Amino acid sequence: MKATASSRGPIGLLLLLVFAQVLAMALWSPPDAHPDESLHVTTASYFLDHWLPPAADDPMVPSYLNPEYGTSYLLASPPQMLYPLAAKTTGVLGFSSHFSLGLRLLSVAAWLALAVAAWRVSPRSRLPAVCLLWTPQVWYVFGYFNSDAFPFFLAFLVCLQAGLSGSAFRRFLDAPAGEARWRSAVPVSLLLGLMLLAKHNYLPFIVFVALFLVWRVSQRPSDERRLYLGRAAAVCVLAVAIAAPVLIRDTVINRFEKEERKAALREQYAADAFKPSRIGAPDSNPGLALRAKGVPFPDLFTRRHWTRRITRSFGGVYGPMTILAPPAYYIIQALLYAGLAVLAAAALRREWTRPRVILLCLAILASAAVILMAALFCWVFDFQPQGRYLFPLLPIFLLTGLELSGDRPTRIPWAVPAALFLLGTASFLLVGFRGVLP
Repeated sequence: MKATASSRGPIGLLLLLVFAQVLAMALWSPPDAHPDESLHVTTASYFLDHWLPPAADDPMVPSYLNPEYGTSYLLASPPQMLYPLAAKTTGVLGFSSHFSLGLRLLSVAAWLALAVAAWRVSPRSRLPAVCLLWTPQVWYVFGYFNSDAFPFFLAFLVCLQAGLSGSAFRRFLDAPAGEARWRSAVPVSLLLGLMLLAKHNYLPFIVFVALFLVWRVSQRPSDERRLYLGRAAAVCVLAVAIAAPVLIRDTVINRFEKEERKAALREQYAADAFKPSRIGAPDSNPGLALRAKGVPFPDLFTRRHWTRRITRSFGGVYGPMTILAPPAYYIIQALLYAGLAVLAAAALRREWTRPRVILLCLAILASAAVILMAALFCWVFDFQPQGRYLFPLLPIFLLTGLELSGDRPTRIPWAVPAALFLLGTASFLLVGFRGVLP
């Protein structure tokens, strides 16, 4: 008991201090300090009186549009269940008269839930805590209401259930024939189903989870694989079944032409520089629809410095994506990340069996898909190299790391979470918090 308490204590302290910073950001930063928060709040307010998103031609939709882009999160593809869940929860908790604050506190509560979960498992593995401490940009998205914290929250919980031996989900997967408790599969299926109704940049993670389950089945004796593959397939089918009614409804109410209707709304309501018909005009927004303007894909990495800008944003950029730390901070952060990667490879150098190499390759492919999707979004739609597009990388490597390292916390020395915390706090408090305050 004493060993468990002593191993939890330092991790708990670091996570508690981060929680205090996230809470301070939510309580004291101005309502207009963060990217698109007012649009997210407006979208959520629709669901105070509704349960599901409207059709694109609903007469109420124009009042929820971004006046610049002529778009709305109400019409997101796929429909995002974050907004009705957040609105209903905030109303039940009595924050209807302080709606924006209630939504922020809901995000903070989600961070606290992840921190508590990481703290509870820290005697077995410090990887979940390292994942939460990896970059202050993750802390930042839990400090106000947006659509990026929710899928990260879901993905983190999936990793804990799928990656930690002894979890209810793993006991379900590994139980002998006739002893599986199917109710233990429902939470993970629900989490994955909700992720199918969240931001599309988490699709590579969802696919990776499915491949991870298949990979684990392949490690079973050949005469048991059919049984365990059936369980893994049932989890995935249930996840799709949870999301399918919302997806089908969205397609039907928009008569299979949702994107065309959204384009018509942009043409009618967007500012001139953002109208689809003005894409090729000299006065159109310079970052919009680069592919349609004939900009080659490699230009993102050469002339527009996409790689440098998105990695800096992943490491910590605040406010309207213009509040940056000094360049030295990002250099130190990159060196720390590189050093940790080398240490991880060295720690596992004697354990590279073929199945483990296959799992690592799957993780690398999923990560490449995340990065490619982020780059394609900036090329096809809008050049906004935001680091939050890369957030799925963290749960991908968390799940991989939990499986490869096992439940041995000694593989991660205390200096690792401490260094991440100190570097992140310097950015969050001295750059982010100070930058967004009036």
